[in-house]
Amino acid sequence: MCAEGLSSIIRRNEDASLLHRCTIARGAPTISHLLFADYCYFFFKASGAEASVMKRILNRYENISGQRINYAKSGVTLSPNTNEESRLEVCTHLGVSDQQNPSNYLGMPMLVGRKKNETFSFLVERVQQKLNGWQNQPISKAGKVVLLKIVAQVIPNFWMNMFLIPMEICDGIEKAMNAFWWGNGSANKGIKWMSWERLCTVKEDGGMGFKKLHEFNVAMLEKQAWRLVNNINPLVTQLMHARYFPKTDFLNASIGANPSYVWRSILESQDVVRKGCRRRIEILSDRFQSQAGEGKTLGSGNRMTNANLLCLSTAHALAMKRVNLPTVCSWCLRNVKEDIHVLFQCCFTREVWEDSRLSSLVTTRPNDTAWTVLQRIFQAGGNEQIMMVGVGCVIRDEWGNLLRAGSNVVQGSYHPREAEAISLKEALTWTKDWKRSKCVFECDAKLLVDAVNGSRGNTYFHAIVEDCTDLLKYFDEVLVLFTHRFANMVAHCLARVSCSMSGPTEWLYTAPDFIICMLDSDK
Repeated sequence: MCAEGLSSIIRRNEDASLLHRCTIARGAPTISHLLFADYCYFFFKASGAEASVMKRILNRYENISGQRINYAKSGVTLSPNTNEESRLEVCTHLGVSDQQNPSNYLGMPMLVGRKKNETFSFLVERVQQKLNGWQNQPISKAGKVVLLKIVAQVIPNFWMNMFLIPMEICDGIEKAMNAFWWGNGSANKGIKWMSWERLCTVKEDGGMGFKKLHEFNVAMLEKQAWRLVNNINPLVTQLMHARYFPKTDFLNASIGANPSYVWRSILESQDVVRKGCRRRIEILSDRFQSQAGEGKTLGSGNRMTNANLLCLSTAHALAMKRVNLPTVCSWCLRNVKEDIHVLFQCCFTREVWEDSRLSSLVTTRPNDTAWTVLQRIFQAGGNEQIMMVGVGCVIRDEWGNLLRAGSNVVQGSYHPREAEAISLKEALTWTKDWKRSKCVFECDAKLLVDAVNGSRGNTYFHAIVEDCTDLLKYFDEVLVLFTHRFANMVAHCLARVSCSMSGPTEWLYTAPDFIICMLDSDK
């Protein structure tokens, strides 16, 4: 409440033009004050008149709130182009000293000059001080692992979240931790049987799983970059955008002129963000154009008609519900009555088919439906698509006895890994409906098992996996495990024969003849 009162007084003086806000670039939001915890920052024009106004505001705040300002711990920082007379006048009115090099703000250095190793050398000292306190204590290797991972490596995290720590500082911290790991006694002397880089590999590869500080530092900075990309902190995003990339976005931003060390640090993670970032394209406003080597849907053609097809399909669907919309092809501007126009009849798509190696598939049988033609294109293009998915599922008790078996067919064109994910989704739905609360699902698709147990992505395969993870929440105790194919032959046999059956088929407690011989071998 007191802080809100202070902000209100400052805004009232700004409205009266007694104080002027600070701006760092053209188009950036103006700032008059920043309040956080026990730290308060006020920005105004470096003149005696505005300094006296700020002094009156602070005195009034003291009288109203009862909170006294400690001017001995306060200071003023002025821009380098401020003359000496103005500096002396501002300091005299406020009763504080002129700080050319401000110290820290919430533990962070306010200014980082050219001597970066000297600025961040305290991090090595803090880690070394912590390690020295453990030297004379009898600690096992397991205890050292815990201390290094939970305590020592965590010390620089706060500063790594905002600054790119110099490589020399990271090397110094890693050398100190390596000496503690191999050392014996107070001197930390011992034979280093393995380099720190080898110790940083995962345990499955013979390491100990320690962090590589520089790579971890870049990962921490990537979180700040991601906030800029997604505009999570509007004020910071607006300031950075106006100062460093006013005409583009963060992914295409450059270092710029006279950048701060914070911006240099965040920009270090730009390549990492680019590799993991995917753009969302508004399909109704952008006309797709594939780049060389990227998503050439129609052989060597370079025009894609997804947006046009979607618009026309939507218009035709709404017309069936008596919602009249213009059905105009956005390429040739002709009124069309069928969606097939976009795929085969438009002058633009005809050029694409003629330039592609698949033109014969379109022109040889003109009476085929669009779906039949596209089906032949999928088969001729060598794009391993599965036109239907056979699903087989077997439920056993803890002794391996058959409780239930079933098969089904899912129509559609799918990639093999998508087909595996759909099979798991069908099995989960089937088992959930049978109300079994404790289950272990075994699958011979390692990629699918890894995705269900933690891997994430933005593909259609991962969308199916998310549906599977939602279904897993219906079970009290559930595991999804990988098993070899030779131990899953019954399910494969059911999946194969499902294509020859008229519809979903189930067997309760009694197995069909064609899988009886496999049941014992799969136990």
